[in-house]
Amino acid sequence: MPDMPKMYFAMAFTGETVPGVVQPATLPANAASIPDDAPIIGVEVDGHWRAYCVSEMGEPLTHVINDVLGGIPLTVTYCDRNDCAVVFTKPHESGRPLDVGNGGFIDGQLLVYVDHRKYRQNSPELPLQVFRHVRTTWKEWKSAHPDTDICTKLDTTGLSMVESGAPIVPSSAAKAGDKHEEKPGP
Repeated sequence: MPDMPKMYFAMAFTGETVPGVVQPATLPANAASIPDDAPIIGVEVDGHWRAYCVSEMGEPLTHVINDVLGGIPLTVTYCDRNDCAVVFTKPHESGRPLDVGNGGFIDGQLLVYVDHRKYRQNSPELPLQVFRHVRTTWKEWKSAHPDTDICTKLDTTGLSMVESGAPIVPSSAAKAGDKHEEKPGP
């Protein structure tokens, strides 16, 4: 098994990327066995609510989830190194997940792989739109949204690094340790 932290950092300087997890399985809130204090990333689309367990997104293979909720493509990203979560969408796309991956880690930030290029997770040059989301606990989320479902287990079967040849897009706004300002939830 490769040394994941070294591999993760090295990905930033090579053409290697990891594809995002695509449309992971979910459970209805009443069927999920999640601790009440578990941190989650929550999203809502037209009355459809979904939570993603942060604990499941802590490895390089699971830092990027490409999903669809209420017909809208969402990409949920999480960097465990700086505890930054950002959710993205692409206007005028619908019905299918976006093709976004993990491009590694550099300058204290997750690199997001989009359109054959690598961008810092909080880069204004990233060709995706930030989507509203909240970070809270499972208890608070399911109390506010009892009809929610939750992504609890991410299947990484078949996911591995792939050669992309992607360059890193420089960002004048990116500084080591910057965190993306999260948008207030619905």
